[in-house]
This record gives sequence, structure tokens and C-alpha cells, in this order.
Amino acid sequence: MSGIDTIFVAGESRFEVGPAGVRMVPVAVRVQPGHGAPGSNKVSFHVEAVDDATVAVDAHSTFFVPR
Repeated sequence: MSGIDTIFVAGESRFEVGPAGVRMVPVAVRVQPGHGAPGSNKVSFHVEAVDDATVAVDAHSTFFVPR
């Protein structure tokens, strides 16, 4: 994860997807209090195979910090 200091996936962060597979995985993302600008913040998820770092993708999203 990147985009806000202290941002992290809360809970399970490893998931299995078969070859040429697609899987939607809901995740809970959190930041420590006081981090991130109030409102919408751009963040990125970095996803990669555990056995081959060349198989990877960055997915962009937003994270909302309450005012």
C-alpha cells in the first residue's frame, strides 16, 4: 500500500488466485489517527505473486479520511 503514511491492509493480506484467474477480494484498509488529508486521498495497492516478483500490478483507488 502507498499514498498515505501508515496506510495498511487490516487483516488477511495474502490471497490465492489460480493461473489466468481473476478474484475480487474485499479488504479493510486503515491509517493511524492524524494521517492523510481530510476527504478523498489517492492510494495504490501493490499486488504480486509470492513466488515471482515479476508477476505484479499496481491498482489505484481512493481512501476517505473523515473531517
